[in-house]
Parts: sequence; C-alpha cells; structure tokens
Amino acid sequence: MHVCDLVGVDIADIHAAFVDAFSEYEVPMDLPLPRLQAMLTTRDYRPELSTACMVDGRIVGFVLVGGRMIDGELQAYDCATGVIRAFQQQKIGSQLLPLALERVRVAGAKRFVLEVLEHNTAAQTLYTKHGFGITRTLRCYQKTLDASVLTKQAPHQPYLLDALDEVDYNGFVPTWQNQLAAYRNDADAFYVAGIVQRDAVVAYGIIHRASGSILQMGVHPAYRDDTVCDSLVAQLAHAVGMQQVRIVNIEADSWLDRQLAASGWQNFINQYEMERRLA
Repeated sequence: MHVCDLVGVDIADIHAAFVDAFSEYEVPMDLPLPRLQAMLTTRDYRPELSTACMVDGRIVGFVLVGGRMIDGELQAYDCATGVIRAFQQQKIGSQLLPLALERVRVAGAKRFVLEVLEHNTAAQTLYTKHGFGITRTLRCYQKTLDASVLTKQAPHQPYLLDALDEVDYNGFVPTWQNQLAAYRNDADAFYVAGIVQRDAVVAYGIIHRASGSILQMGVHPAYRDDTVCDSLVAQLAHAVGMQQVRIVNIEADSWLDRQLAASGWQNFINQYEMERRLA
C-alpha cells in the first residue's frame, strides 16, 4: 500500500476508482469520464494537492482536492473522497484524511471545506474527529416544469455576470462548486439568462447546458417574488430544453430556500458544509 499525490495519474484511472467507490452512494452518481473531467475542471481540481492510496498501481482510495485563491489566501476543497468497494471497511479513509490535510497545509492552504450528506453520519464522525465543524446546512431542490412555461426565451447573456456581486444577489455565499469561479472555468458548458429593467440587472441565472442543473439563481433584493423567479427558471429551462431542473447547495433559511419551498420545488436531499482552518 502506497500513499502519494495524483500528479501524472491518468484521469481514466481516477474515473475507474471514482465509479467503483460511489456505485452504492445515496445519491446516484452517473458520471461518465467526460462529465467527471468537467466536474473537476469547474471545481479547480489540483492533482498536486490530492492524495491517493495505491495498491499494485491501482487507486483504491482517494481525496480529490481543488484549490483557489480566495481573499488573498489559498483555500482547498474536497471535490470527492472515496474508497473502492473491495477495500472498504479497512479504515483507509481514516488514514487518508490526515495525510490529505497535511498535504494541503504544507502547500499553504489556510482553509479546507467540503460537503457531506446529512445522512452520512460515518463521514461526519470522521471529519469531526479530524477537526472539521459544520458551518451551515445546504438544501437541494428539483422541479418538473409544466411544458407551457417552456416558451419564454432570452439571449445568452454572459455579460451580465461581469460586475455582479454574487453574494448580494444570492443572499448568501455560494458554495465552492456553485461559485462564479466554477462557471468561468468552463463557461461554454453553461447558459446565462437574466432580467434587466432600466439598465439594471434584476435577476440572473446560470444553468448547465447538458445536465439542467442551475449553478446560481440570483435576484436583486428589491425584486424577490414568484413572478421574477418563475420567469427566470422558465428562461433557463427553455434555453437548455429541460423540463426537469435542479439547484443544489442552497443555504438553509435563506430567501431562496424559502422561495423554492413555497413555489413547489421538491427538496430531494440535504447536505452539511464543513470546514477546518489549517492555520
């Protein structure tokens, strides 16, 4: 058994381990190789910050880590942690996590964040044991739209994002995988729609063209009502040809959490965001 970083490791080998490790996950993980590559791109995956456990040249456990400069400091994010089925129940995750934390600390990261499903108590216990604390609850929603609402169109409007304060419009700090940085890492994979009145951006949304997952849906505080939100969702859904859309990692008790619940969106799962300061 050998522990190392993932520099030079073929993405196909990472994909094979990922698919095996998440084959019985609570949330189905249908990620063909191109989609895994896209996910890692948007999340700023850094192989030099990542850690793997290898047996006979095969990845049996991994902590895939992203890195971004935020507010002048390097921050790390757990893109995915897993152990393949044949090696589960051998405490490999318990051995990998402290090594992964040390790797990112030595690289200069000041903060390590992750999300964990609310029902995954084993993982929560592991993270808590190694100094992580819950920072907030995140809700994930989906909705099947009536076909009649899919008639509204809007041009692709990426310029709307140029001067936006994503915190003001969202009402909370978007999680790592939902930040504008994720959009900018693979902008062609997303569609941007907005509502503008008197040259002011009233609302904007970013949706993934292939999956129908809404990255962000921000509305100016003065315009937060059913009409604006419904119109924006209809534009996004029409643009990508999706009748079913979803939006994940909405901060619990935020205006958007309340808005989606009141508008009949299904809360299909929840997560906790956890954080550990490294310095």
